[in-house]
Amino acid sequence: MLRVLGCLTINHYLPLVLLAAAVCVFGMAASLAVCGRAARGEHTRLWLALLAVCIGSTVWATHFLAMLAYEASVPMTYEPGLTFASYLLGVIIMGIGFAICLSRQDNATRAALGGAIVGAGVTILHYVGMAALRFPGQLRYDMDLVIASVVFSLGLGAAALYAATCMKRPPLRPATIALLVAMTVVLHFTAMGAVQLDIGPLVDGSANGISRSVLAIAVTLAACTLVFISIVGAIVDQRISCRLAAEAERFRTLADGAMEGLVVHCDKFVVDANASARRIFGFAELDGTQSIEHWFEGHDAHETHRRLAQGQPVEISLPRADGSRFPAEMCRRDIKLSDGSSGELLAIRDLTRRKESEARAAHLALHDPLTDLPNRRLFMELASKAISHAQRAKEQFALLSVDLDGFKLVNDMHGHAAGDELLKIVVSRISATLRTSDVFARFGG
Repeated sequence: MLRVLGCLTINHYLPLVLLAAAVCVFGMAASLAVCGRAARGEHTRLWLALLAVCIGSTVWATHFLAMLAYEASVPMTYEPGLTFASYLLGVIIMGIGFAICLSRQDNATRAALGGAIVGAGVTILHYVGMAALRFPGQLRYDMDLVIASVVFSLGLGAAALYAATCMKRPPLRPATIALLVAMTVVLHFTAMGAVQLDIGPLVDGSANGISRSVLAIAVTLAACTLVFISIVGAIVDQRISCRLAAEAERFRTLADGAMEGLVVHCDKFVVDANASARRIFGFAELDGTQSIEHWFEGHDAHETHRRLAQGQPVEISLPRADGSRFPAEMCRRDIKLSDGSSGELLAIRDLTRRKESEARAAHLALHDPLTDLPNRRLFMELASKAISHAQRAKEQFALLSVDLDGFKLVNDMHGHAAGDELLKIVVSRISATLRTSDVFARFGG
């Protein structure tokens, strides 16, 4: 550990080290944004290719910026073939790692495996880049620190991609960037702490490699690539976000225009409702405290949930915010919430008017529409029951038929309206003299 700290503080030019760290943070943030876009399933191959180039350029630029910051007592150049190979291998291997991770999202094993492969790509990029180094002498490594650098890189890479894909909480985004940066930086400086330079005679070709100035231009181009990809990603993200916002507004308008109440809940707590549902239930404002747990009180909850799970509509009495209840028809569907969790969509139709209409129709079928007395049909049913009861109990009952003499004359002289009013008055006066057990019906009409 002391050798690593000494390598960082003594053998490196600190301003360039800080620049390398800034490039690494910026590049990893851009890579994570591109990763999020690739995970959405639209043009996945294109976004994966951009992701591989973005993170490969980030690690490569960080590595060689740090190499430019490395202060050695001998002139150093870089072999062109191996320098380019380090970039190409890093892009390919890290791209494979992300492809494995994103092939099945929310799979912890694949996320960790893909992250470990990304860490392996960073390791290979670093050590192939070190192999491109040309100077008078030879490189030797402390194998303990080499092994430590590999373990750090693979472990931090696995942790970073696991956090990015399997844990959905927003606070983990900065943590993922920090893990990716740590994967790159810890590997580099641990591996540089393992380096030992054996100065010797000038090796053939060591003066014919890429100079530090040319390498600086290459690193600048890599950084520009990062900026370009970030700008493209930001523009695309803004356009897609605007389109998604417009679609969300359109679907909200459609939902609010529906006659049925639509309620979305997660773990029995209402998270969203359309305008009809807010009107039906009397929701003043959705604050996440409205629960549907008490909706099923007084019902067979198990049978109700079973029928709802099978997609069958269920008639149920539901409570309003003021405590009153109303008849409703309910059906359910599974729905994916914005945070990735699973919820339920309940479609609710208020049956109050329908039940009132049904009750009114049933009442009119058995009652006289003018006087609201039982009609002939209901009278015959009640009379049959009274006869049967009297026969079983050996009791008697009385049947009285009332007819209005001269009623036709009233209709002819004063009109049907006056006749109807006369009937209502007669019914009112007779009803006032009856007991609750008596039946008064209009047999004609």
